[in-house]
Amino acid sequence: MGQSEFIPRLESLRGVAAVLVAVYHCGIMFLQYPASGTSRFYFAFANGLGCVVVFFVISGFVLARSLDKAGSISFASFVRQRAFRLLPASIAAVGLLAFLHERFGFYVGFEGSFTPLNILLNMLLIKSDINGVMWSLTVEIAATPLIFMSVRAYRKHGRAPLLAMMAILFGLSFVGQYRDLIGANLAPLYAFLAGILVHFEGPKIARSISPRTSIWIPVVGIALFLAAGMLKQDAGLMILMDCVGGALLVLAISQWPHQRIMKPLDWPPVRFYGRISYSFYLLHMLTVVPTLTLGARLFEHLPSWTTAISLSVLTILAASVPALAFYKLIEIPGINLGRRLAGLNGLRGRAIAQ
Repeated sequence: MGQSEFIPRLESLRGVAAVLVAVYHCGIMFLQYPASGTSRFYFAFANGLGCVVVFFVISGFVLARSLDKAGSISFASFVRQRAFRLLPASIAAVGLLAFLHERFGFYVGFEGSFTPLNILLNMLLIKSDINGVMWSLTVEIAATPLIFMSVRAYRKHGRAPLLAMMAILFGLSFVGQYRDLIGANLAPLYAFLAGILVHFEGPKIARSISPRTSIWIPVVGIALFLAAGMLKQDAGLMILMDCVGGALLVLAISQWPHQRIMKPLDWPPVRFYGRISYSFYLLHMLTVVPTLTLGARLFEHLPSWTTAISLSVLTILAASVPALAFYKLIEIPGINLGRRLAGLNGLRGRAIAQ
């Protein structure tokens, strides 16, 4: 598979993860959490932190492919591409929340500070107290120089520096001062490096595995993800399991594109949520509370599992419309503007949009 070739199933995997984050947030309102008893089965699938870890693995892989193809791209150009990919939608989402708070007193999760300076910091992904799910994007911003330097390091010295850095970051993930250093959870930071390693080492691994054995790669990845979801969400072991599981899924998708177990990622609804996954992730929390309020009478007498699943379905549907609007009116124009300013007209927009 060529380095520049767009991989639709990776985009679909990101969409599945974004939807499961919404299912997770709906579940914690009605089911026992941290997961115990039968609720463990719900959170095995709705593994919220695990989905974010998978996001990071995918980002590391996709950005390594982009940097590898670009060759001698400067750090400034790389930062500019990331800024035009992430910031337009984040600015719009925080701006929307600021308007709703000013007009209706609306907020999501815990009420953050809506001072002009704090709104600006949230828009720039330096803080994430206005829309809590954006903490992962603060980590994405923090990971930008790490990804750039890691790709350079692999080109010069191979996998050894990346493995050493992963070991260091994994050890630090158990240190509270490090995890909270930037006001967002840095514990899964090494997942970006796992994605980079899958990009560079994936073809070698694929050549050493028979087609029959390769079938087990995604199976083990899914099993690790499900098992991790039953553990405490911020546990170091859980994050490691999610990282390995996500890396195996990305490896399977990139190296064995015709595996039947991954066929659901080709279904049109899954492809749709893959395309709008970033905006969906930003906006889904804005729809949970209104959906819950409107459906209060419906949910009042339902069992907790039924309520959580029903709220999840309604939230996913409700978030889809604004997410699609954000994707078409904000994400794509932002990416295209960044391409024009960077003189990257030769790159395929959707490859960057992954």
